[in-house]
Amino acid sequence: MKLSLKEKIIFLFTGTSFLILFFLLFLNSARFNRLSIETAKSRISLLADKEVKKFEATLERDMSVARTIASSMAVTIKEGKTSNIQEYNNLYTNILEQYPDVLSVWDSWELKFVEPGYTYEHGRIKNYAWREGGKILANTIRTEKTESSAEYITLKTNKSESLEEPYFDNYEGQTENILMTSVIAPCIIDGNFAGVAGLDIPLSNYHQVVKSIVPFKDSYAFIISPQLKFIAHPDKDLIGDDALFSYESIFTSHGVQDKVINGEPIEFEATDINGKLSFFTFRPISVGKCPQHWSFVLITPRETILAEARHVFWTTLTIGLIGILLLSGFIYLMTLKFLINPINKVTQNLERLSKGHVDNSMIVDVDNNDEIGTMITHLNKTVEGLYKKTEFAKQVGMGNYDTSLELLSDEDVLGKSLIEMNENLRKAREEALIRQRDEEKRRWVNEGLARFGDILRQNNNDIEALSASIVKNLVGILNANQGGLFIYNDENTDEPYFELTAAYAYNRQKFIKKHILLGEGLVGTCALEKQTIYLKEIPENYIAISSGLGEAKPRNLLIVPLKVEDKIFGVLELASFNEFEDYQIEFVEKVAQSIGQTLQSVRTNIRTAELLAKTQQQAEEMKAQEEEVRQNLEELETIKEELEKRTAEMEENQKQLEWEKSLLDSLLNYLPDKIYFKDLKSRFIKVSKSTLEFFGMSKQEELIGKSDFDFFTEEHARPAYEDEQRIIRTDTPIIGIVEKEVMNDGRVTWAETSKLPLKNSHGETIGTFGITRDITASKMMEEEISKKSEKEEAFQRDLEKKVIELENLYKAINDSAYVIEYSPEGNVTFINEAYLQLLNLNADDVIGKHHSYQMEFTDEQRKNYKQFWDDLNNGIVRKETSKFSINDKTYLFYETYTPIRDAEGNVVKIMKIAFNVSHLLSENQI
Repeated sequence: MKLSLKEKIIFLFTGTSFLILFFLLFLNSARFNRLSIETAKSRISLLADKEVKKFEATLERDMSVARTIASSMAVTIKEGKTSNIQEYNNLYTNILEQYPDVLSVWDSWELKFVEPGYTYEHGRIKNYAWREGGKILANTIRTEKTESSAEYITLKTNKSESLEEPYFDNYEGQTENILMTSVIAPCIIDGNFAGVAGLDIPLSNYHQVVKSIVPFKDSYAFIISPQLKFIAHPDKDLIGDDALFSYESIFTSHGVQDKVINGEPIEFEATDINGKLSFFTFRPISVGKCPQHWSFVLITPRETILAEARHVFWTTLTIGLIGILLLSGFIYLMTLKFLINPINKVTQNLERLSKGHVDNSMIVDVDNNDEIGTMITHLNKTVEGLYKKTEFAKQVGMGNYDTSLELLSDEDVLGKSLIEMNENLRKAREEALIRQRDEEKRRWVNEGLARFGDILRQNNNDIEALSASIVKNLVGILNANQGGLFIYNDENTDEPYFELTAAYAYNRQKFIKKHILLGEGLVGTCALEKQTIYLKEIPENYIAISSGLGEAKPRNLLIVPLKVEDKIFGVLELASFNEFEDYQIEFVEKVAQSIGQTLQSVRTNIRTAELLAKTQQQAEEMKAQEEEVRQNLEELETIKEELEKRTAEMEENQKQLEWEKSLLDSLLNYLPDKIYFKDLKSRFIKVSKSTLEFFGMSKQEELIGKSDFDFFTEEHARPAYEDEQRIIRTDTPIIGIVEKEVMNDGRVTWAETSKLPLKNSHGETIGTFGITRDITASKMMEEEISKKSEKEEAFQRDLEKKVIELENLYKAINDSAYVIEYSPEGNVTFINEAYLQLLNLNADDVIGKHHSYQMEFTDEQRKNYKQFWDDLNNGIVRKETSKFSINDKTYLFYETYTPIRDAEGNVVKIMKIAFNVSHLLSENQI
């Protein structure tokens, strides 16, 4: 199907614009949709960070109180004022009055720091104040020699601040257990553990705060401990429970526990306990230098965020489509008005031009200021220009070469060609006329020269008759009024002159005697300058001959020297009423040369005889001079040989200098080390290419005349300048010094430098030169190796220290807790003495027995039991609460099963650490 230009523009331009705009709209809407989701996620993260800051501020306040107490304890111990440490209870009472959300404030003083002479490892005094029945009570207790609290032993070993795992406890005289945590600060004196100070905080404080955090519909928040216990939860009944009961599969699949323990932020998507796909956001809650980290968790349903993003997406898309339709209509109308209609007018005119039609009616009115308008304007100029060229060509064809044509521009080839054609035709006509006149002049000159050739061959032996014939005929040919011929007479060599040998005026020969010296008057000047003189205004008294009829004197004077090979033989003078034409002057000059040659020939014949006699005399004189010349030639030959020898030596020296220069240039251009030459003031006079590159320059001239002070700091430039001046004074080089270079822009480099005195050919010191090698890389590597060595030594010391601490910790745990070790298959491999005493068994009775020994399971319990050991073998820590009876006494153990890995990360054994928490049981349960 053949489409018109209008249809093509509408379909292609408007349609393409619509598709591009729609595509861009869709992309931007989709991108905005993604940005909405990302923005919502960012809002969730910012909200979580904001809430964490609030919790951290509260806990940090409590930790600051504990730190202050610990610092005060240290001061008391150092000053020896430990006799009345029980008075600290007064301070603790005031603190409880000031902070109503704190349950208890307490401390522990190591007896070996409080009582001089106390030598046991264990033993402490504990002050504590607590709330009871609306009152604040205080007490002090003392323990000696032994320590029963594993938690205290851990604090004593770690010597660091601590945020305790949530636990149930009560105070003296209370029966109801309270779920709480503690912030603890150690008292350290000279690196030794001297006691602790702590605050007990009820976890109920955080319940209402967490419950109020609902930033989005159906979202909720809670706080968990490093052991994944609920510290705060909207459901108050869950506080203190294990979060794994509700979120075990989610937390396990995303490695939550390890990241919470390490204090790492976590973000992921998963299905929560309500069955909704949600965003899980974890933010660590860190307090002071505590190694433990709580984690604030915010769970937001994904659908809540997507609903808002979808609404924004469809609203943007709808508004954009309406805008595209309106813009497409506007584009169509503007295209029709400013593009299609003007192009149709241009097309019509181009069609008429293609048929050879040109007139002013083809000028199109211009309404547009765009490219189309520019195209119409240029077309109008083309039509107007072609019309003017047509009229110009008609005028030229009629022979009117003076007509003019205005060019459209400097690039108007056709206009230039027509103007050039007109100019060529005009010049051709003028040249034809000039050639005609020149031909007539040449014919007149040639005829005149031929006539004078005959005249000069007559009267060859009579100079006066020859002179008269020359002047008469020359005056006649030129239609002049007067003429005269002056011949050079040098018989008196002391005073040569020009003698008038012939004169002709007003058609008659004049007999006048006249002598003119060289340089005298116009004739003498012409002879002296050896140039033709042509005057159109003769001085008033210059012409002495006049006609008897009283005619006016001639005003044009032509004086031409008779010159042969730059030698003057006479002067020809002509005067006329008419101006002499150029070709007539040229004719007279050629005739004058022929006359000079004729006079030269005549005078030569006369002097030949005279010269012959002189020649014989000179021959005798030449013989005498010949011997003298021969001797001079021999001396000159000797001098010549000596000069040639010296020249050869100079050429050899020059080649040697060029070779040495090429070697120096190669050294300066290709050696990576920096080479430089300096004058007596330590200014650069020549440097290597590497030196230029080091200073960021490309030409020698940019560096010449500058010094180190222009590039380096005073710290480096001043010692370098003093070293160079010392070399100049003492003539002693400096070899292999290592320098630290600090540039003005802050860059630091290291270099190894050698500097020596620079001397001239006379051995005088004229400056210094040096070679500098960049050793920055090796210097930095050396420093890096030194730092790594120091770090490795520090790491080794820390490692040895931690091994000792771990050994002490293991011994403390083994002494204060119940420990059993199992193989990965579940068989007992070790049991500590405390466990054996509790069970009233020997180690041989237990070693080798399986964990499930004498246990009976239902199918569901067996399935859970298998999962229990699978988790352990996969490196997952399991926490269990075990209740059992021995000798009719009921025990409640809080047990932690910890997988132990080898260097390759394989689980090689399972360690169970159990703590007796039977005190939490009521009397009926026991």
